[in-house]
Amino acid sequence: MPSVFYGKRMSTNAVSNAEGGDKEDDKSADRPRRMTWTAPRGVMSRLSTPFFPSNSAASAANGSNSSDDTVQVLSPRNHDLLVKENSFQDPNLPANDPFVETVQDDELQVESEDLDFELQRDSKKLERNRERRDSMMKLHSEVQEKLKALGVSRRGSRRQSLGEWSAGSGAGTAFVSDWRRSRDKVEVRMYWSNLNSAIFGFTGAIFACAQNELIIRGTDPQHVFVNTLKAINTILTCIAIGFLYRRFWLDELFSRILRHLRILHELDIHVPPSCILQDASFWAETLFILFHIPPFVTFEIPMMNWNNFLVYRAETLGAAINVLRVFLFWGCFREWVLGKLPRRHTVASFTRIQLNSAFTIKLLLNGRYAVHFIAILWLILLLISGYWFRAVELTACQFGTSKNPNCGNDNAKRWIIDFGAGSLSGQPNYFTKVNDPYLQNALWSMFQASTTVGFGDITSTTHAGRIVAAMTSVIGLVMVAMLTSSLMHRLQFSAEEESAMLMVAREKAWKNLSKHSATFLKAWLMARKGIAKKNKKDSLFQLKQIFKTTKNAANVHTEDCMAEKSKLDLIVAKTKRLCEISDVLKCRIFPLECNRPQCQEEIEELLMETEAKTQTKPQHHRLRRRSSAVQMQRKLSSLIAIMKDFMPAKHDWKKNRKLVDDLLRRNRMLAALFGMLGTLFAIVENELVFAGLEPHTPAMDVMKGLSSLSTVGCLVFIYRIYWTQVLIRRLVKHLHHGAHFDYIISVSHVLDDPLLWVEMIVVGLHLPPFTTFELGSNTMGNYVLYQAETVFCSWNIIRVYLLWRVIADWMVSDIPSKHSIGSFTGVKFDTSFVLKRMLNSWSAIYYLAFLWTFVVFVGGYLFRNAEATACLFPNVKNVRCESETAKVWSINGDEYYKFNDMYFLNACWFIFTTITPGAGNGTIATTHFGRCVAAIAMLFGILLTSIAAAALGNLITFSSSEHTALGVLGRETARVRLHQCAVNIISLWWRRKRKAKLSRMQRGFDFHALRKEFVSSKEQVKRDVEDFGSRSEKIDAVANRVKHLDASLSKIAGSLLLRAKEDKEEGAGGRSSETPAAAAVLSLIKSTESSGSGKGLKRKVSFLHDEDTEK
Repeated sequence: MPSVFYGKRMSTNAVSNAEGGDKEDDKSADRPRRMTWTAPRGVMSRLSTPFFPSNSAASAANGSNSSDDTVQVLSPRNHDLLVKENSFQDPNLPANDPFVETVQDDELQVESEDLDFELQRDSKKLERNRERRDSMMKLHSEVQEKLKALGVSRRGSRRQSLGEWSAGSGAGTAFVSDWRRSRDKVEVRMYWSNLNSAIFGFTGAIFACAQNELIIRGTDPQHVFVNTLKAINTILTCIAIGFLYRRFWLDELFSRILRHLRILHELDIHVPPSCILQDASFWAETLFILFHIPPFVTFEIPMMNWNNFLVYRAETLGAAINVLRVFLFWGCFREWVLGKLPRRHTVASFTRIQLNSAFTIKLLLNGRYAVHFIAILWLILLLISGYWFRAVELTACQFGTSKNPNCGNDNAKRWIIDFGAGSLSGQPNYFTKVNDPYLQNALWSMFQASTTVGFGDITSTTHAGRIVAAMTSVIGLVMVAMLTSSLMHRLQFSAEEESAMLMVAREKAWKNLSKHSATFLKAWLMARKGIAKKNKKDSLFQLKQIFKTTKNAANVHTEDCMAEKSKLDLIVAKTKRLCEISDVLKCRIFPLECNRPQCQEEIEELLMETEAKTQTKPQHHRLRRRSSAVQMQRKLSSLIAIMKDFMPAKHDWKKNRKLVDDLLRRNRMLAALFGMLGTLFAIVENELVFAGLEPHTPAMDVMKGLSSLSTVGCLVFIYRIYWTQVLIRRLVKHLHHGAHFDYIISVSHVLDDPLLWVEMIVVGLHLPPFTTFELGSNTMGNYVLYQAETVFCSWNIIRVYLLWRVIADWMVSDIPSKHSIGSFTGVKFDTSFVLKRMLNSWSAIYYLAFLWTFVVFVGGYLFRNAEATACLFPNVKNVRCESETAKVWSINGDEYYKFNDMYFLNACWFIFTTITPGAGNGTIATTHFGRCVAAIAMLFGILLTSIAAAALGNLITFSSSEHTALGVLGRETARVRLHQCAVNIISLWWRRKRKAKLSRMQRGFDFHALRKEFVSSKEQVKRDVEDFGSRSEKIDAVANRVKHLDASLSKIAGSLLLRAKEDKEEGAGGRSSETPAAAAVLSLIKSTESSGSGKGLKRKVSFLHDEDTEK
């Protein structure tokens, strides 16, 4: 269809007149022809409609200057489309094509004011381009003169920044380096300066700790080696301060660059030292790093601790303070985390946020590795607090190098903390002060304090020790709170998982719909025939309600099975489109109210995009029209893959994903079964050893043989699990991507998985038949001996993790079409999804209770094995068991005779009081193995408490139906309150009008308060039921309404387009009946054409004709 191209716009009026043939306007019958461009066939689908439609023909210029006028209207970008002839024809079209013809000037029907506006806009653009070109030429000349004055070649000038030489003051100014004006390069140097300062500072702290350890072990503080360590610490401290000054210098330069980029402040790269020295934070960090003990400096700090004499060495306190330099790495870690954010400075400037430590902590706690970050931070704080606790609990009087005369007094050796106020005897409790040099004991004490569990085995004997213990307890509470908040955030379903759960509910409803319908029809038929009993009639109504609910859930559209976040995004996108359409309607129908060039260009681009979209076929048609080479290649590959996938009948089950899933589930169950059997046999072996049976008896070998067989069976099925997983991956790749399906899986391909080897080692370690030995070690000066049966029994208990796979399979077994839903929503039904599903329902209470009980029993059994020494078994004849350290144990200076507690319930009670904030009921851990079990139990207790708090916090929230019910109940309560207020107001007004005596209650009324309550209650009573819905219900309602509006506008647009075409065809014989308003609607509805019928079109467009006729 021929069209005229005028400054990126085309006249569809010319198209309509060309189709009309002889039915043209009489006023333009003998007008001369003008230079025009005839668009080839198919171009109209890519070009837009005119912006200013018109019905009347514009007065055109004469033939002598018609071509000049046309060139002025055409944009420069399309200037090459003009030819010397008066018409231009596509060479690909035949010469006698009826559509290839020139259009007379009156057919353009472009109003004179539109042409003036086009010319004025183009002239303004040309003027702006000329001014910009002149300014750039002037700047270029200035740049060349400056470079010549500085004596820099042209090649070198290209490598220099424009701001570098412009900041110079005269021709003799030398160039500064390029990186000082680059924000990214300055930031990189800031990071490395911060990292070097932290490395050198912490290395100095390590040397401080080394000299402290030497002094604790009796080395003279004035020894040459100690002074050498102090000198190295001093040198490293000075280097760290130098890098610190460098970092603050770069920080000041960086802030100047930001001010220059954001507010165009003049950039001065010369940062004087006074700017750094006036910063209080610089001096604070400098003093923090500078504090250390220099060489040839040593002293003691004596003090009274209650009635006890205490002496601290300067090296001990200096090492404890220097350990805090580890926090210098926080700045490096913060920059490393923020450095991964793309265009962070631009985004921060746009959103006006501060990229500081608070933002980094929020980013970490709401991220994927929040639990890892909390665990690492907790460990670092635990190490620091443990070192501090050990340092403040040591007295220098027992170092052997103290020269204080008061160290020989009795109060320096025999200390007293409990003065008898809380004891039964009422006498002071004296004890001999002994320094504990073991760092693990201090760490164990601080770990107890951080987990709010106190066993009482290690106590604080100094004021500073109690302060450190109190601060550690507060830090532990903060870590628990952070862990709880992070888990509460992580346990919530993501948008994809929420969509998957909604689709699972719909598929379940579809699956159960036939069952509920059959049950309801059967009950209805029995009630109709009178066969049902009287109590069955009541259940008939319930069955009907269940059937309706299931039917509504099954009829949910896929678009409605979306998370709230996805629905909000869809609403925003659709409302934006509706706003654009409404703006186009307004500007096309009322052009005088929308005459901004920018708005007009945006609307014209919108029309072009919508027209291109509407002229394509629907999505299901486009899917069938893939005819490109890539699509053909894909089809060919899939066909070849199908032909290659022919297999014998015995391997057909490998192509059935349901059968493969059943095989995987069966392998997991059998692996867990054999693993638990092997663990059970190992427990029997251990109990026989505890009962006094020798390890070499036939009964023990039989148990070990059964354990070995069970272990082999477990390993075989673990291999089958990984083999089946490889088969599932290949099958999924074949079904989703059309890849070749190779059902033959080699052993090497399965063994390539490193997790298989880890699991093989964990499960495969056991005690074979005819094998036994003993393991002995010194634990804090005490000798402990373990039998091999006890060690491997404790190790085999780790196999309980095999039960988790069975539980996870059971949790997702009720999901219909699991793979289809997962592929559609992008959700993996893995451990994370199973945990969220377990903890986002009220069944989480039972799951947590079971897990709590499981941890108590398993932890109790492990603690019993850890605290039992084999030296006290009757049949053990180890020589080391006859020593004094194997019989009399010493913990924190207290000696006692070691005995084995074989009561399992006592160990379980210890674990229970460890998980909960208890005190262990007087039981303490005396071995490293026992402390490890207790520490793991503490961590499990904290984790379970945090998970329980997070799960209950998510479950306490009201559902959508409960929100609606509460809103309706509130409205009814407001209705009752409204009646009461009305009665009180009327009675009070009546009594005051009659001047009657007010009652005691009425005298306490406030008329204004009653009126205010009456108005608020009245407003609440007027609210509709929809207003009381939850947030999700309101989002669903808004989404449905927006979808309805979008469909209605699209249908109206299509109907108006058909009506406009009919009116154009009817008016082709004479004067066109198309009004300006109708012509305005024509291009719009053509751009938004979708689906709709032509019924009732005359009624929809007739008001436009009537309005123009009246005008």
